[in-house]
Amino acid sequence: MANPVIKNKNRIWLILNICLIIILLSLSVYYFPALLQRYDLEKGCVVSFIDVGQGDSAVIQIKGGTNILIDGGELFYPGTQKNSFKRTLKKWLKKNKVREFDLVIATHPHSDHIGGLTEILKNYPVTTVIDHGYLHESFLYKDLLNTVKNKRIHVIKPVAGQELKISEDAKLLFLSPAKENVFDDLNENSLVTKFIYKNISFLFTADVGYDAERWMIKNLEDYLKSDVLKVGHHGSSTSSSALFIKAVSPKLSVISCGRNNPHNHPEVQVLDVLENENTKVFRTDLHGTVTVFTDGEDVTVKTEK
Repeated sequence: MANPVIKNKNRIWLILNICLIIILLSLSVYYFPALLQRYDLEKGCVVSFIDVGQGDSAVIQIKGGTNILIDGGELFYPGTQKNSFKRTLKKWLKKNKVREFDLVIATHPHSDHIGGLTEILKNYPVTTVIDHGYLHESFLYKDLLNTVKNKRIHVIKPVAGQELKISEDAKLLFLSPAKENVFDDLNENSLVTKFIYKNISFLFTADVGYDAERWMIKNLEDYLKSDVLKVGHHGSSTSSSALFIKAVSPKLSVISCGRNNPHNHPEVQVLDVLENENTKVFRTDLHGTVTVFTDGEDVTVKTEK
């Protein structure tokens, strides 16, 4: 007859082993993507279009340790006091062990772009802020400027055609707005940034519309062509004209928008334009955070969902 004490010990060991396996599997699901991302970062550059709901935020991580943040999404979910920043961008930064920024870019003062940036400036070491340079009376924008001033963070206010070297392999090129061409609409005055890593380029168009697109086509068309496009204004029909998308000719396009958002972004008209240009489309409302890895010659895409 089997010893009941030994039998119970075996059962306990079996249960403990099963629990350990479950814990290890749970940890791997959470941490393995971040480990993969760090591995790819050692080979070149990682650009992550963060799922911040109906807003914009992207993190560029460059081999050698340089971190760039373009916009920070909303601070709160619209119409609520629920902190969107903590649940989206901050959570992603913690998971991927991003603890400081060399550059933070504020494309324009709307809350769905700069809402989380003041929290970044207050809680993370930031070397330089790049601002579109046009004053606005919103509380969020004033708070951002005051934080920059109080923390004595270096500020750059670029104009179209200006280039900023990041490393031997990486640089930023600013394509809009032109200093002499201030539009009446804040979206049209968005800072358009082209990030170039070796032979691969990413175009971040913020919320620019047809007027700014026409100006760039007329004055800087030779610089528009890019491998990856962050589609303007969350896929709104006020942006992404057929002529502009043709000038950019992106292989990949990313639309940053919220699930079931009240604006019906992305709009069918924009999706049709992108389809006609044969660009592969990724959407944060469908795919979650979209991460693009590049060694400077090719790109690989991984999605959260």
